[in-house]
Amino acid sequence: MILRTDVDRELYEKIRRLWVLTDIERPERGDVWEVALETLKKGGAILSLWEGDAVLGALWITDDGRRLYLHHMAVHPDHRRKGLGRRLLKEGLAMARRLGRQPKLEVHETNLGARELYSGEGFTDLEGYVVMINRRP
Repeated sequence: MILRTDVDRELYEKIRRLWVLTDIERPERGDVWEVALETLKKGGAILSLWEGDAVLGALWITDDGRRLYLHHMAVHPDHRRKGLGRRLLKEGLAMARRLGRQPKLEVHETNLGARELYSGEGFTDLEGYVVMINRRP
């Protein structure tokens, strides 16, 4: 298994299929290649784990100059509970340390496995805050 930090349109589409499979990617989110490319130009990254030409896991990281946002973390259902999510998370946290950025993420309240993983790496609930979004341009 190899960790890739490079990405092009073809690799992105394979990673995106993983996100669709794991219900992370939805059309209303606008996660198209052009958007991903803009985030990469601004210091972001897409980390992915591969076995041959199969993507096993991925993590999209965006950088706003103050925080690194870790999102779109997914592991293929056939490869869960093998430490792949932890490996991706540790790589993302290492990037945050190198850049001197605070890492931040969101996780669905019912995703107990992910919440346990994140808690084990020092993440805590942001008391008193509710996540809000406006998907209209």
